[in-house]
Amino acid sequence: MIIDEELRCTKMAVIDLSRICNTKCKCCYYRWETFDCPDSAKRQVWSKTVQQVRAEIIAAVNRGCDRVDFTGGEPTIYPHMAEIIEYCIQRKLTPRIITNGQASEDKMYQLIGAGCKDWLLSIHDIEEHLTDIMQVPHAWENMLRTINIIKQMNCHFATNTVIMRDNYDRLPKIAAWIAASGAYLANFINCNPQYSGTAEQFKDIDAKVSLIEPFLKEAIDILDNRNIWINVRYFPHCMFKGYERHIVNHPVVMCDWRNEWDYGAYPKTVDNYIKFGREAFQYKSDMQE
Repeated sequence: MIIDEELRCTKMAVIDLSRICNTKCKCCYYRWETFDCPDSAKRQVWSKTVQQVRAEIIAAVNRGCDRVDFTGGEPTIYPHMAEIIEYCIQRKLTPRIITNGQASEDKMYQLIGAGCKDWLLSIHDIEEHLTDIMQVPHAWENMLRTINIIKQMNCHFATNTVIMRDNYDRLPKIAAWIAASGAYLANFINCNPQYSGTAEQFKDIDAKVSLIEPFLKEAIDILDNRNIWINVRYFPHCMFKGYERHIVNHPVVMCDWRNEWDYGAYPKTVDNYIKFGREAFQYKSDMQE
């Protein structure tokens, strides 16, 4: 196999802190695992200890990572988040928090003060549509407050937009808002409920790629014209001729250098990453069959 010399291995780790969250997003990968499971004894609402998180930080540094995303659940409500951010800074591991943007002003100032200058915001839609998707009151107003604090404190942010039936035809409007917001990167993610739930539960949530295609292409054009990089996850290249550079799929997702996760892969060579990605993707496929 000939490997593209432009492929470079990401050095970004990811640490999954908990399943505790303060929203009930319709597109949440863990929605039935956490919120709607009728048998409360089976609900997997777990949270890692500080010691476990520190061990993962050390492991990330030891395998050559220089950045880390914190995900969940909602990291801003993890009780030791400020301490963990400080621990990352001490070990020269640059942190980024993936957040639904609902944190209080005090919490945002605390986490920024601890050293988190990079944020990845869940912009699944704008205005009242975001509030509807997150299923909590005033979600959009809270998101705007969070963004204002990020800008005020000279931090920077990127965006995640999960594409689903509720928002696929609004992607150009969402993209236009992102383009004007000051974001440095926009991720569009095909709704991919691989962790919990059934096809029956998700039948009214995900959308067909054929329906998404024209709206997503328009959204990409809007952002591209503003020189904002766009990553589009898990769409077939054959339907996006001319847009292939934006599509990030298995097994080379970990070769997207700055914007994706290493999933613990080591050594950090392109050949090893592609091998690792193939094996991980095949494992998930087997589990879903």
